[in-house]
Amino acid sequence: MPAFLSNLTTFFLPGAGFKPGAIAISELAPTAFYPAATLLPDLPGIRPASNLGASRTKPAVGFTDYPNSVMNGCSYKSIPKMELSACETACAADTACQAFSHSKITQACELKHTLTARRLDPRWTSGAPAAGPAPGRSIRADTMVTHQDYQRFGKNVRLEGKLIDEANVESPESCSKRCKSDPMCLALEFGTNGNVCRRFSEVTGVLEEPVKSYATGIEIKTQR
Repeated sequence: MPAFLSNLTTFFLPGAGFKPGAIAISELAPTAFYPAATLLPDLPGIRPASNLGASRTKPAVGFTDYPNSVMNGCSYKSIPKMELSACETACAADTACQAFSHSKITQACELKHTLTARRLDPRWTSGAPAAGPAPGRSIRADTMVTHQDYQRFGKNVRLEGKLIDEANVESPESCSKRCKSDPMCLALEFGTNGNVCRRFSEVTGVLEEPVKSYATGIEIKTQR
């Protein structure tokens, strides 16, 4: 059959169940003119089948980093023990990822599929695609939150970061007020040696050391 024909009309004689004199007419599409071994993508007018096995990735995307921030929104994947740069790469390669948050304390990488705002939290660094809308900062008030892991496994947990100052104060409450009233202060330690209050403008991690005679209390300035 010539391949240039556009269609082929066929007539079928009536059989059982048809009225006398009825004729069944059918037209074969051009695909009927090609050998049976012809692959579907090679037929004219046939859309190539999608490669279902191919991985779907985002095009190259740049990120805006938001230090001392954790992203509000639904986390759909948590990857433990991952560096910040690898966390950003994981988000860039995942079509579902709209933002990420990376913990300075545990090195956990949280991938987010929705994004509503970013909250102050010195324990985290977050990022979102630079080409998208910038996430607004939460309007909730800052508050001092006790870091619960300041003692674990027979060791004191000390903050690592940029120290503003250290001073003797009367009580833990006095130390907390000194940090809360200072916009530069993001975290504190109290009781490292007596009633010493140590204030930090940045938290980069934690350091474990053997328990001494004075326990270390830690508070972080966050938005809940």
